[in-house]
Amino acid sequence: MMIKLHVHTFFHLYIVIFLMNTHYVLSNIPNCPFGDTVELTDAHRLDNGSYRYEGVLVPPLLTGYYEYIELYNGEQHEVPRHLRGCVCQIKNCFKLCCALGKALYRVNPETVVCRELSEEWKYSPYVNITLSNGSKILKNALEEFVVQVGQPCEIGFILQPHKYLDDQFNLYENGTLWRVYGNAKLTRRDYCMTAIPINEQFQLQPFNCPIIDSISSTVKANTIAKFFTFY
Repeated sequence: MMIKLHVHTFFHLYIVIFLMNTHYVLSNIPNCPFGDTVELTDAHRLDNGSYRYEGVLVPPLLTGYYEYIELYNGEQHEVPRHLRGCVCQIKNCFKLCCALGKALYRVNPETVVCRELSEEWKYSPYVNITLSNGSKILKNALEEFVVQVGQPCEIGFILQPHKYLDDQFNLYENGTLWRVYGNAKLTRRDYCMTAIPINEQFQLQPFNCPIIDSISSTVKANTIAKFFTFY
């Protein structure tokens, strides 16, 4: 009887430990918007089940497996099952459209791809960040934030505040982007940053997706034309 009790106790303890170590396998991450996650497939896993991503320690309770990615306006696309971590709730994130050293490039009127920038045209990592008190400070976004990578939509437009008044924007520390055009407030899910040439230097500017149903055909045409002149 005592042996059976020990066996059952050991078995239950094993199940508890297994569930603790594989918590993220069971479901998506509770109370964590998809836009606050990054893929952890290639991240270093520690013995306690945590992951290290760009210097940030992500505990098991903030990891989970996903079978989709979430794009502009909450649209979900099915993808192979992969591990993600809620990194942006631990440290503020900065979202690029393309991997480091690359920028969006127009292939044809309906397709943009990420292409490597030549050494001559490496972009500046410095971006004006608006603080909670309304003041702005120039920060090296690639060093002071966790970098996310992803493009929210295939067709959109890049803000060019050096050319258009309506393209003025504020980028906040928490990743929220406020855009003058449409008085829109966007999360990282709905925009990304890419490099465009400004004054003989490539600088990071927001690429975002228009809400087609709410704008006139004239604005649509201008939006598309503006996008296709960026590079």
